[in-house]
Amino acid sequence: MKKLLFFSISAIFLALALTSCEDSSSASNDADILHLNTIQSQVGYTWFYEEANIYEPIPEVINQIQQTFDTDHYFFLVYSQPSCSCELKQLAFPHFMKTIIDANIPESNYTIFSMQNENTKHPHENIINITNLPEFYVLRDTVVIMDVQKAMLEYMIAHPDDSITYEELILDAISE
Repeated sequence: MKKLLFFSISAIFLALALTSCEDSSSASNDADILHLNTIQSQVGYTWFYEEANIYEPIPEVINQIQQTFDTDHYFFLVYSQPSCSCELKQLAFPHFMKTIIDANIPESNYTIFSMQNENTKHPHENIINITNLPEFYVLRDTVVIMDVQKAMLEYMIAHPDDSITYEELILDAISE
């Protein structure tokens, strides 16, 4: 009897887990725009704020971003991918956004796109080729000035014994 009860409960949890990441309304091949005020209710993003709240950007760098960021010239394009759980590579998205949130960057200065994969159509295909998700770009007057993930990877390769944060990369991009 205990085995039957355990099997039944396990089957229910498995069914819930498998269906929790399905979204029949998202059959489109186009990227969807996400908003922070509704992101946690979106399929594949329920983990977002839990992970974002863990990340603690460097306060001094956040203050410098706030002082330097020009809302008339800078813009962020954020490309993310829904996931049933926050995989290691997915940590980048909530950590990057936590930096944006803590720096009080207005939502009018960034757009978050949800993409099923790297081949999902997005409105900036003429200037941005997505090769890996998530990806983040800093633009100045509609010109890409930094591919943040690429810059981080290049830094890690050049300085294997050191690290750099998203806030430091953002500050570097907007300080040029």
